Amino acid sequence: MLLVLPLLPLTRISDTFIDDYVNFTGMPLLVITYFFYICYFIAAGCFFFFLFEALGRTLSERLVQWRGGNSELQLRRVSNLVMPVCRVLGALIAVVMIYRLLVVLGLPSTTVLAFSAVPGLAIGLGASKLLGNLFGGLSIQTDRPVRVGEFCQIGTNLGFVTKIGLRSLELQTLDSRVTIPNAIVDDETIVNFSRRQANSDAMPSQSLVVRLVVTHRFSPDQVADLLHFARLAVKQIEGVEQPLVSLEQEGIERCTLLCHSMVSVQSWERYLEVRERLLLRLEQVVEQVRLSQRLVGVSYDTCSEQLERLPTLIRSVVERDPLPKLQSCRLMTIAAFSYDFSFRFHAHHPSFSSFKDAIDRLNQDLLACFAAEGIEIPYPTAVEIQKDA
Repeated sequence: MLLVLPLLPLTRISDTFIDDYVNFTGMPLLVITYFFYICYFIAAGCFFFFLFEALGRTLSERLVQWRGGNSELQLRRVSNLVMPVCRVLGALIAVVMIYRLLVVLGLPSTTVLAFSAVPGLAIGLGASKLLGNLFGGLSIQTDRPVRVGEFCQIGTNLGFVTKIGLRSLELQTLDSRVTIPNAIVDDETIVNFSRRQANSDAMPSQSLVVRLVVTHRFSPDQVADLLHFARLAVKQIEGVEQPLVSLEQEGIERCTLLCHSMVSVQSWERYLEVRERLLLRLEQVVEQVRLSQRLVGVSYDTCSEQLERLPTLIRSVVERDPLPKLQSCRLMTIAAFSYDFSFRFHAHHPSFSSFKDAIDRLNQDLLACFAAEGIEIPYPTAVEIQKDA
């Protein structure tokens, strides 16, 4: 705007100087005068267009400051509402300057009106898509199904909205930036995964759904432990808000661990980072629940006194580590070659690595305790019986 501004007084001064001090007459004077008229009105049209552009940007910043916000996200949202209006006003004034130039050049008003019908005819014949996109953009700005910074799916495109313009909408997908015409956006089904906050300056939060197929066939007690430990683990993950954990049964042999949560992110890198961390933690919880229920078989040579003392021995071995707490220990199965004791414990270790170290110590302590008590863990055996023909 400041670069174009000096052209306005410069053309006026030059025109006055030629009229008053330079002795041009006839056709040269006419050509020079029309030349300066053309320069003046074109510069005026560009000046007003840039003026409204600058006013729009300044007004956007002032509106954000007046509302008490200072975030870049809020500035982009306000700019998407203010800038299209300012650009349209600037373009209209520029068109008025062009029409004024035609009148000053001596064209009759009827001819100017005839020229004004040409753009309308061009729009009616070849620019119907442009009008459709403009009205689609107006509909999006009015209804606001999506806003800048929100995570949504438009048709088959999934990503973050980075810009909503007069003609198109920009969506940052995982692998590229997609520009979708507003008319298509208005016709498509829009799935908005973002939850809008009461404070418009706050960063929008997106829903994140993680599904983990559990192939182990867990007992009812293990299912309860799985839900308990999964809910505790998800709440401790940074960036995860309002988590909901549940199970979906898929057939007899497997189920799906379903985790729904809200995350406040604005980039695919951060979104995938939170998703990977959440998925990894759920995998660790599933493995932890699997290892927290053990089955130990003792041979038939074990006497009744040893069988009665076995739950107490297992409890003493488990609780040598202060973190695991034994929940149950029962003789669950009389198998073909052993008495099978099933015991289950809860452990709240700070990391999955420390939990695996605790399992290692538990196994070694169990072997040492059974050896000291003379309790034998039998091998599976098979006996072949041969008879004479």
